[in-house]
Amino acid sequence: MTGFVSKLRAFFTRQVKAGRCGNEAARPRGGRRTSKTASADEGRTSSPLQRIEEARRDAQAAANAIARISARYLRDFLALPPRLRLPHLGDPALTPSDKSELERSVRSALPSSSILRLPRWKLTNLVRGLWPSCGYECIVTFVLLIAGGLLTATAWNNTGSRIVGSDNAWPVDWTLPDGTLLT
Repeated sequence: MTGFVSKLRAFFTRQVKAGRCGNEAARPRGGRRTSKTASADEGRTSSPLQRIEEARRDAQAAANAIARISARYLRDFLALPPRLRLPHLGDPALTPSDKSELERSVRSALPSSSILRLPRWKLTNLVRGLWPSCGYECIVTFVLLIAGGLLTATAWNNTGSRIVGSDNAWPVDWTLPDGTLLT
């Protein structure tokens, strides 16, 4: 277990020396406590309202420190070329407003994509486009649906729905299946 603790201590020491820890401002410099709650530890008592007010001031100081750190990172990222800024868009050290500013800078610096041009519709292009996406079964189904649709349209068009106009009455005798005759 002591080997793990020493490795962990060495890791955090390297992080602090490299300046990559996210709470540099929250850590006091010089080994002293900057919070006023240290006086409560020394034996002096403070009221709960004073402690709440101290906590609010500490939270505001931490928020200001985070904003300063984020602004420093943003300044460093904006100094990079636009293509090298892309991996830093998801950096957790940036505040949301700084992330959006970095995104705007990348959008304005990089060229916009060209408008998608649709090709002219041809049956061969359609088959070539369908082949990689769904394979042989999809193309066969597509051809059978088109053939069935054409046959249905032809049959619908050729049904006996035409009206014959004539001045003469044409008697028609209908024989029903049970043998009765309709005239």
